[in-house]
Amino acid sequence: MVKAWLDDYKLITVTPVSECRSQAFSMRLNNEEIELVPDYIGNDTLQLHLPKSLKLENTYYLNIGEESVLIEYRFVVKTEKFNNFFYYSGKLGSFYTKESTAFYLWAPTASEVTLLLEKKHVRMSRMEKGVYFVRVAGDYDGATYLYDIVVNGKKERIIDPYSDSVTPNAKKSVVINPAKLRKLTPFVQKEDPIIYECSVRDFTMDPNTNIVNKGKYLGFVEEEKTNRNTTCGIAYLRELGITYVQIMPVTMIGTLDATKPEKTYNWGYDPVLYTCPEGSYASDPEDPYKRITELQEMVEKLHASKLGVVFDVVFNHIYHGHNVFEKVVPYYYFRYDEKNKLYNGSGCGNDLDTQQSMARHYIRKGIEIFMKRYGADGFRFDLMGMIDNETMKDVCELARSIHPDVILYGEGWNMPTGLKDEEKTSMENQATNGKIGYFNDWFRNTLRGYSISDRGYLNGNPEIGKAVINAYVGSVFQYLPGYLFDDPNKSVNYLECHDDATVYDRLGSYSEEEKKSICKAMMASVMLSQGVPFIHSGQEFMRTKYGVHNSYNSGDTVNMMDYLRKDVNQDMVAYFEYLVKLRKRLGFFHLNYRQIVEHYSFRLTDDHTLKIYINTFGISPEFHSIRIIINPRGVSWTEVLDDEYILLLDEQGEREKRVDEIDIQPYSVYVYGKRNMEI
Repeated sequence: MVKAWLDDYKLITVTPVSECRSQAFSMRLNNEEIELVPDYIGNDTLQLHLPKSLKLENTYYLNIGEESVLIEYRFVVKTEKFNNFFYYSGKLGSFYTKESTAFYLWAPTASEVTLLLEKKHVRMSRMEKGVYFVRVAGDYDGATYLYDIVVNGKKERIIDPYSDSVTPNAKKSVVINPAKLRKLTPFVQKEDPIIYECSVRDFTMDPNTNIVNKGKYLGFVEEEKTNRNTTCGIAYLRELGITYVQIMPVTMIGTLDATKPEKTYNWGYDPVLYTCPEGSYASDPEDPYKRITELQEMVEKLHASKLGVVFDVVFNHIYHGHNVFEKVVPYYYFRYDEKNKLYNGSGCGNDLDTQQSMARHYIRKGIEIFMKRYGADGFRFDLMGMIDNETMKDVCELARSIHPDVILYGEGWNMPTGLKDEEKTSMENQATNGKIGYFNDWFRNTLRGYSISDRGYLNGNPEIGKAVINAYVGSVFQYLPGYLFDDPNKSVNYLECHDDATVYDRLGSYSEEEKKSICKAMMASVMLSQGVPFIHSGQEFMRTKYGVHNSYNSGDTVNMMDYLRKDVNQDMVAYFEYLVKLRKRLGFFHLNYRQIVEHYSFRLTDDHTLKIYINTFGISPEFHSIRIIINPRGVSWTEVLDDEYILLLDEQGEREKRVDEIDIQPYSVYVYGKRNMEI
């Protein structure tokens, strides 16, 4: 079938030429038949150049001899002229009052839009900037609606991309009365970030707890116990002492069946909408208010426990290609390559084209909603390197205008996605990307290795001590391997997260005693390094996923928080809790580059032991000097000190005793120092 595409305001592309029955091309403009001269560009394709720009609200046909072909809007929507002319910063979505509800849909290439509100079918009016609008009189609180939209001669039935709520599995959008929602009190986290990653579902699914609302927003903040009468849920978070909880995606998830949540599982990196919470985590997915108010209640109770909330957001793709965005404005929201195929750097079938002005607007709206309605204190950006840096700068400015202390970080990988390298929010561009944090994969790979068979400094490759020095200072030393950042506070230091194998699962050849020692040493390295510490939930008690690396759809048995394992490894939990207290107590792990150079020195011994000397006068409220010893090998010895010190951390955890020698155990980290009064 011959296709005619409008690829610019004065450019039509026709393909396949071999199927054209005539080589005579013309079209009617202003009641005048205009002959068009073809320009053959190869690949069975030709282009036709128009004498003047077309108005996009009209429908046009190309005459090929006696045959007429609809001209479909295609890459004209990618032009700067289109983005400038149709950019719209006003209301989008549904807006309720008791007397009437107004509906706004941005659909500049649509020829017709009809609102399907309950049993009413109402034709919408085209306004400026390609926005379709209608106001319907009456009280439509909780009413369902859809749009019938005609684009490129094809009718599609769609939900509202800016839905506040939806029916189960996003079958229909729902009108929401804002007066029925909670109003969250702004929260300010006064402590430095110590981030702990959780999933709403995973955190509460363990059958060995008394949590009633398992897998739900409400269950996340229930004050319940395990069957052994130990802490779980929100009480456990308070016990750990962490300061921020990173919540894995809670926007509308494409592969979960909200009506049968026990039969489906997914982490949530397959978003359908960025503005609406997932329904399977609500106590009643049929009630469109529950997913909103229960997520609000979860955040409210986390704030009451002095925990900041970071939402994990997936602004790099949308679940499956033929989604609401592709239907409402075809070819606009996603990146296409030189062969007119969708880019797939995300590995999920499409890449959001964040440089498009209304794609950026949609991301801004998602950020604004989750900050103002759901109380977000920060965001973790999934595959952030696929978002252009101008969009990220814009989003960061917006977020900080709402909450000056918001924390913003993400995966700064350089992904193949149709952006120039210098346009990406990647680690390579950290110096010009502004105040954004990045997951430091150098830190991870140096300490534990990259692949499952690879070895790092603390699990079999002690010879790479020089690289470890940079890991401990936030990757700011240009003269050492692993230089990444001009500011150590951009470094999010981690050893495991939801993705990939856990540290414990990587240590298969070690004894259980050695695994415990290595896991402790790795946690200590995260907590005693410059930058932002990041802990995967359960890492503190040697979480296992039973060898499954990418467990995004592996179900509850593999992914759930195992509170029995927590109880069995209570010594590990106590060790981590003390690391948190020690980090807060020492108080100097957010230095800048100049301060690190001034206060830090290092010694790497012939047997690969790393010794860190920190002159903490003026940067620690309690100590004049701190020393750290990292033993990466399975050997022990007695370290004779040059004076008497206060031992603060040994292989067991908390210590507070004077020593002039330390019995160094295999795979271990030690901290000792002198108080200010002892100068």
